[in-house]
Amino acid sequence: MKVLLYADFRSPHSRGWRQGLVAAGIEVLAVSSEPVNGYDAVNPVDWLSKRRQDFLDTSASTEPTGLRLFLKKASNSQMAHTVMNLGRLRSRRKQLSSIIEGFQPDIIHALRIPYEGLTVLGLRTNVPRIVSTWGSDFVPMASTDVLLSAWMKRLLKRASGFQSDSRQDIERAAGYGLSTTAPRFYSAGNFGVDNDLFFVDAERPSGVVVYPRKAKANANYAGFVEAAVQLSKRRDLRFVAVGLLPVREQFVAQYGETALESITMTADLTRDEMAALMRSAEVVVSPTFWDGTPVTVLEAIASGAQVIAGELPELRTLKEDGMPIELIDASSTHAIADAISAALDLDQQVATAARLPDQFNREANRVRVVEFYDEVLAADGNRRAGSSVDRSA
Repeated sequence: MKVLLYADFRSPHSRGWRQGLVAAGIEVLAVSSEPVNGYDAVNPVDWLSKRRQDFLDTSASTEPTGLRLFLKKASNSQMAHTVMNLGRLRSRRKQLSSIIEGFQPDIIHALRIPYEGLTVLGLRTNVPRIVSTWGSDFVPMASTDVLLSAWMKRLLKRASGFQSDSRQDIERAAGYGLSTTAPRFYSAGNFGVDNDLFFVDAERPSGVVVYPRKAKANANYAGFVEAAVQLSKRRDLRFVAVGLLPVREQFVAQYGETALESITMTADLTRDEMAALMRSAEVVVSPTFWDGTPVTVLEAIASGAQVIAGELPELRTLKEDGMPIELIDASSTHAIADAISAALDLDQQVATAARLPDQFNREANRVRVVEFYDEVLAADGNRRAGSSVDRSA
């Protein structure tokens, strides 16, 4: 089987899905929606993609002023992202059409709906197209962006298959036009936890508390830092906040350098660095307001950590299945601090990894994903033959 995987390959989720497909014996051509350096993927060729990446690189290294500051603020608007991607649409589809003609894939799989999925769903091709969502594409993205919502409702009906890490999104997709005959597939967004990287380390230190979510709008990273400042006055702990280095100065201004001595704020980490950090964590804190099934939570569980997380439907189900997750009000610093203290007080002499369901297990998904792709091909063939058989999963 040959699969054209269209995704933002700067993302470890996209790279994980590709690695999983290759391990399952599938021939994969990786086409990146965004410029990516040092990774084997076909890069976009349009002028706007290159200019956008130049802007992001410059903004990351220097403080923007004037027009750059205005553009940076505008880029925080959801609708601005949709407008920008509409501007890139023609050149993206032209490049993809040429690649499809040369590669001749059996399936095109786009990670995620905005905006890779919408790009491929607008192509004129007979190749079956699968789209993925990772827990925020409908809520809050489409629900707050009338352009994106209309775009989804016009094109999602063309999808031959649908993959999601959120059962709620599988239900929501029908409201945006997903065909009842398109197979659905529920799994981790990155193909599943890599147990070669995430496992219980017998030499794990004590008192390490990790925030793995970066400075994202869907996570209370400021609440984690405030809780860490409070707890560091009472306990000998080491806090690590992944991806908060770019916003560290705002916390220095708020608390002072001395108050942050026990908190290490990092830049983005490589997969190996993140895995080593997770294996060292006694507690992992993921105070998210919305999401599907956060991969970092799954990786923390596989590494034997106690997890503290915001109240999400998928995590509620995992907790009910016996996973070591304490669900809290993610907006409350007090709740975060109390949950960290309680988790550290647990009598856990030896860390253990809970057995994750097959949907989140990389080994199991090597079989499950191939079966899903086969189902998509069969359902697509039935549709072309005029069959009315419902093969939805």
